[in-house]
Amino acid sequence: MLSLTTAPEPVGPPPQKSTALSFLISLVLPGMGQVYCGKYKRGIWTFIFTALCIAGGVLLAKNTDQSGNDRSELLLGLVLRTGTYLYVFAFVDAFLTAREVSSGQDRWIAFNPRVAAVLNLTTRGFGYFYLVERKKAWTVFIALGVLGRVSMTIQNVWLDFALEFLLIGLAIDAYRLARKMNPHDEAQRAAPIREERREFPSALVYGLAGIIVLVFYALNIWVYAAPDFRAIDQSQAKFEVKDGQSTYHNPKYGLTVRLTGNWEKEATEKNNFCELRKEEEALYATVTADSMRFLQSPRGYEENLLKEMRTTYEVAVVESEDVRVGAERGRRLVLRYKHGETDITQAFLLMRRRLGVYLLIVTAPRRAEENLLRLAREMHQSLEVR
Repeated sequence: MLSLTTAPEPVGPPPQKSTALSFLISLVLPGMGQVYCGKYKRGIWTFIFTALCIAGGVLLAKNTDQSGNDRSELLLGLVLRTGTYLYVFAFVDAFLTAREVSSGQDRWIAFNPRVAAVLNLTTRGFGYFYLVERKKAWTVFIALGVLGRVSMTIQNVWLDFALEFLLIGLAIDAYRLARKMNPHDEAQRAAPIREERREFPSALVYGLAGIIVLVFYALNIWVYAAPDFRAIDQSQAKFEVKDGQSTYHNPKYGLTVRLTGNWEKEATEKNNFCELRKEEEALYATVTADSMRFLQSPRGYEENLLKEMRTTYEVAVVESEDVRVGAERGRRLVLRYKHGETDITQAFLLMRRRLGVYLLIVTAPRRAEENLLRLAREMHQSLEVR
């Protein structure tokens, strides 16, 4: 009878598996490299959960773009994190499994240290359940549940990073414990049964794994570092009309908007810096901002904006060009569309600054289009972000 704690005695020479082929298979189809090595359950479960993470990530990304729901964003982050670790685990484990199978070492491995580590890294202590360490498993399961609830309530970036380091520590502990529970002496004696052919350099496998993990953490830092414009802090903001010029200044964001003429400040939505009206010229201006996606340019943001607007309106592009907004690159865009029975002309100035994109939007009915176009030609001089 097979046991979780005692590996069977080796019988006959071990089968020879290509480390290169195993690695490449799992690189394309996560988990199938393990299946190639004869580890069917491990490979199939890895494939299923990685595929679920990919499918879930695509669906949640669409839902997040459409709704901006905080819960969807949280779930998307969890799914991407789990999927990234499972993908890296899949090809690293496939490579090492092929090596262990070819050398005969796998016959002495009762608990796979990599499985224990990835379970602790992606779940609430399931690596300890795998190792039959039930007391430790339940303690970690409950503790992580409480800490996760606190993290969701407080929403503190440092607590999130502390939890991430805690999970990494638990993964290392599970890996260490699994190695300790395996009969190392027998495994070492089994290793020389047949020397494994060195088909693929391990440095490439570990290097790729390291690059993927580093990129994942870089993206996380980008997200955490990006400013949150969903509720603009207006505590230090000032608006004044002086000498034929209207000025809005918000020092917290380093933002200054200067518009020629006497503009009146309107009630402002919480996600906008200011909303202004110039009654005599039938112009309405909004200053807002959004977090930039990773490596997104102002032109890319403009394309997404047009795509989103065209789901609701028939939009005609009147003007579209690159401009300089101070020292930064920007885009100027003028559109026409119909809102209900009203023909609208709208001008956009998009400017990227650090991790945010700032927008000055001026709207007018078609009858006041000349006023808007005149202002649009000077828009790049109206916005300043330090």
